[in-house]
Amino acid sequence: VRVSRVASSSKATMSVFKRKSTKKPIAIPAAVKISEEDKPLARSDFNVSKITEIQNRFQGGETLMAAGRIFVREGTLMKVCRKGPKPRHFFLFNDVLVYGTILSKGHYAQQHVLSLDQMSVSAECHYMPQVYSPDGDVDLHLDVENAFQINHREKSFHVFASSSTDKNNWLSNLKKYISKAQEGRETVQLVTRAVWVPDSCVNECMTCKKKFTTFNRKAGLLPILYTCILLDFGLPVCLSVCP
Repeated sequence: VRVSRVASSSKATMSVFKRKSTKKPIAIPAAVKISEEDKPLARSDFNVSKITEIQNRFQGGETLMAAGRIFVREGTLMKVCRKGPKPRHFFLFNDVLVYGTILSKGHYAQQHVLSLDQMSVSAECHYMPQVYSPDGDVDLHLDVENAFQINHREKSFHVFASSSTDKNNWLSNLKKYISKAQEGRETVQLVTRAVWVPDSCVNECMTCKKKFTTFNRKAGLLPILYTCILLDFGLPVCLSVCP
């Protein structure tokens, strides 16, 4: 009896191993092209352990470890979202910019990965960034002089640095590695998404210049929001412009 039980248990165990896994295979990032002088840095224990640490601090998201990828810097910036500025933690690598929502104890969620070869940055914003909380009555003590703009094919937005020095350092690092990521590429005009202009920043249609009133409502308040983004590049417009 004991033998038959062991045999049946063994068969059951083997059947478990034969079952196909329902987990999706982990996508392995393509190797990053780097110079010969940068290869020792990419393979260094510090770089490998740092990228592994950052990966483990995210709840989900893409695999960040890639051959040739080098960690550059990290820091918290105030990202201007639809409902106002929110703190987001950013990680700059030699080929991508990664950011996410800040959780407790140094962990992050909602990972976003933006490739540097499809990015540009500007020290000036194309409109005055919002410096108040979503309810509009709390000053977040943000200096517009410390704001800069990140433009990308997938999404573009404004961020606030903690100081002018922090802003300049971010811009310097971003421009350096954006330039490296775009080396050898054909000269083609970079197409990026427009920066979303929050409704609270304007009181008139940014196309026809009509004042917003109870009757002349913002198209952005209605479900046709995405149509208006495509037609007017994320600008708050009235219903006469975006019917």
